[in-house]
Amino acid sequence: MGNAKSRSMEMLDVPTCTTYGTLEGSEDVSLWNNGIAIVSSGLLPSETQGGLMFGLDLASTEVELNQLELRDIPDFGFRPHGIYIDNSTAPERLFAISHSDMLEEEAIFVFEILDEGGKYPALHYQYTMVSESFQWNDASLIWFLNDLAIVGSNELLVTQFGPFNGEEGKHLYRCMWDENNMDIDTRVEASCEIAYDGQASTGLNGINVNADKTKVWVNDLDRARIWEFDRASDGTLKRRDDIVLPGVIDNIEYDFGSGDVSMGMIGFEFDPTFEDIQGGNIVLRSQEEVYAQPEIALLDTSARNPPYQVSVAMEYGRRTVLGSAFDTGIVVCERQNPSKSSNDFLSEESMAEGAIAGIVAACVGVVALFVGLVYAFKRRSSGGEIQEVYETMGDNV
Repeated sequence: MGNAKSRSMEMLDVPTCTTYGTLEGSEDVSLWNNGIAIVSSGLLPSETQGGLMFGLDLASTEVELNQLELRDIPDFGFRPHGIYIDNSTAPERLFAISHSDMLEEEAIFVFEILDEGGKYPALHYQYTMVSESFQWNDASLIWFLNDLAIVGSNELLVTQFGPFNGEEGKHLYRCMWDENNMDIDTRVEASCEIAYDGQASTGLNGINVNADKTKVWVNDLDRARIWEFDRASDGTLKRRDDIVLPGVIDNIEYDFGSGDVSMGMIGFEFDPTFEDIQGGNIVLRSQEEVYAQPEIALLDTSARNPPYQVSVAMEYGRRTVLGSAFDTGIVVCERQNPSKSSNDFLSEESMAEGAIAGIVAACVGVVALFVGLVYAFKRRSSGGEIQEVYETMGDNV
């Protein structure tokens, strides 16, 4: 949708930020209901924490983080990555990409979200989706799967990021399945095919869709751009002009209430050591799905040593949530000027009350990512602030 012009920046405000919890690898966040967000945790192999899910209360006066109960989950080495809340069924479903070092298996875990009257839901394990298309790569190659979006009752789109080696050949996949064909070990074999063969990528990262599943956004991370598609009722994709970005991002979220597209920003450029990065939240504000200049909220790195590596960002009223694949804790920033993404709208993924723009920011450059992962295992974070910046782009972004 046009190339970025030279950037001019305007400081908007400096809200305060607080780090909650010591959860490891909070790589993705999705709004569920009544201001409760669900947070994935435990992406990277670790001796101190396994794969977990948390609930984050953003609606109350005081932010609260609470570990969610995972019922009947098998010992498959659950390590959650990208997540998606599907509200098309009752109860709602949570889909989570998982990388199991124990089994050397790429899979998608499926949970029912049980609302039992309390503040936080329980997650009841249903089955594990596998496919011959899902190749196993370990963390040093950034696995195979990255993020997903549900586009039908038993149909999803999933991005391939690994093996990350600088070579093209990574694709967007379309998968379909029937849970009635579940094996005795609760695995379901999915039938997956390349959804778009017009161009390959060095690594596709975050993905999201709009409310009626007619638009798809896919992050071509290495080239700092978004592939935008029109999706037909039969599932075929027609590529539109790319959205050129002012920085490197990871995940993408679409806000059903406002139409905004949010993206987690790693930084304007990439530092392989994560010692000199300034990530945050990029938001393309929508006027009837026509997107102009992006707003950028940058996490102030001056109060952090080392800085917090951003993988996901989400807006809820006056609060901006930032999560990290590599660092500990979840960061919540109080904004002086709340966005129009608010709890008056249905959210993007859950279509629950409260609008959400979720982002996940990841890394670019082959050598940079390999070196960054080594550093990432040792990273820990502290408090800080966020600065908002306005970027000037082309007439049509």
